[in-house]
Amino acid sequence: MTIALTPAPANLNRREVLNYFLLSSLILLTITLTGLLAIYATPRPDYLTLGPVSDYPPADRPYLIQVEQHEPPLWLVNMGSELRVFHPATPERMRMPCQYTWATITNRFEDPCSGSKFSLTGDRIDGPAPRSLDQYRVTIQRGQIRVERSRLITSQKR
Repeated sequence: MTIALTPAPANLNRREVLNYFLLSSLILLTITLTGLLAIYATPRPDYLTLGPVSDYPPADRPYLIQVEQHEPPLWLVNMGSELRVFHPATPERMRMPCQYTWATITNRFEDPCSGSKFSLTGDRIDGPAPRSLDQYRVTIQRGQIRVERSRLITSQKR
């Protein structure tokens, strides 16, 4: 004698089906929002690896480094005994942000908006800028240049 077990038919009415659909939609929305919140709340890395030191040999000109597509480039200067990475904006230009450039003819950084001039080492030479260029803290780990973007070093006002 064999006994056949058959499941009892599910008697779901329209209201129960809509309730299950609504509940599953809310669960899916909660999971999506939690994932987006986790991505948004995750802090950016506070350092950036630029590559090996050998890629940036000592020179009498700076290296322009494009970090990410939507961020301004950084200026790296290798002076042999010291590496410096400068913030791309002229100090205290809040009303009209302006990025300085390297002038190869005069061998210095120049701000096209204010006319401020800075040496290769970032020291203020002339112009309305109140201080020398701001720079990031730079470390070398396992031959790789690491820039701490969360630590901006500002110089004293003149």
